[in-house]
Parts: sequence; structure tokens; C-alpha cells
Amino acid sequence: MSIGEGAVYIIMKNNIEPQNGDLIISSDIEGYGEIAPDDIIRSNVVGKLTCDWNLTGLKTRTIGNYEARLMGIVVYCGW
Repeated sequence: MSIGEGAVYIIMKNNIEPQNGDLIISSDIEGYGEIAPDDIIRSNVVGKLTCDWNLTGLKTRTIGNYEARLMGIVVYCGW
């Protein structure tokens, strides 16, 4: 079930660039998301990306040792 579209700051971990269609889970860094390790929808899945990491014009910030970008997602709820 999806409930709409939104945007979340996504952290790139382990040098794996998030891609369009990747599931996003809540990160251990409060207020940020990261790509899920697999394609199974669990209770910590926030949504699915609708753009690629290298899309021009994404807002970027640095959080500790990580880079984060504000990326579009389809928000999931009710799983």
C-alpha cells in the first residue's frame, strides 16, 4: 500500500549509490533513510525511491562521515 509521494534525506553507506526503485528503510541516524539490504518489505521500510543518486540538482548535506541527498520517494504505510 502506498499513501503518496514525499522526499527524505538518504544516506549513502558502503559506497553503494541508491537507485530508482530501491526500498528505503529508517537509518540508525535519526531523521535519515538508507537503502534496504534486500527487496523484502518489512516494518522499517519507509518507501521506494523515485530517482537516482546522481540526479542533477538534489540537495546534499554531510552527516558525520556520510553524504546525504534529499531524494523523492513513494511513501509506504500499513504493511
